[in-house]
Amino acid sequence: MATRYRLFYVTTWQVLPGKNVEARAWFDKAAALWERLPGVRAMNAYVGQFELSPTTRTIEVWSEIEDYGVLDRWDEAMEDLGDEVIALGKKGAACVVQGPSRLVGDYVGSGVLDLKIH
Repeated sequence: MATRYRLFYVTTWQVLPGKNVEARAWFDKAAALWERLPGVRAMNAYVGQFELSPTTRTIEVWSEIEDYGVLDRWDEAMEDLGDEVIALGKKGAACVVQGPSRLVGDYVGSGVLDLKIH
């Protein structure tokens, strides 16, 4: 059993064909911004491998966050970070497309052992 509750906000990004170099430069700037968002405990990014994602051009960014309230704090942070986020979004539009996002956590009922077998 986990010693503390862990919650992750996972975002996915598709790198546009032929835009790997630009996407890497964009990601380095994006990661620096995302790590500054309130309530982010840790962040890591992965490239899809071993046929576990639709394409090897998929990037998954896992941000460990304090709790669900962090999402509201991110909205509030946009007042201070809005210009930076908009500029980053314009650069990103030339090399990546955002895909689905999801919350993943150690919440009750999320483990495979919690599945009810009838």
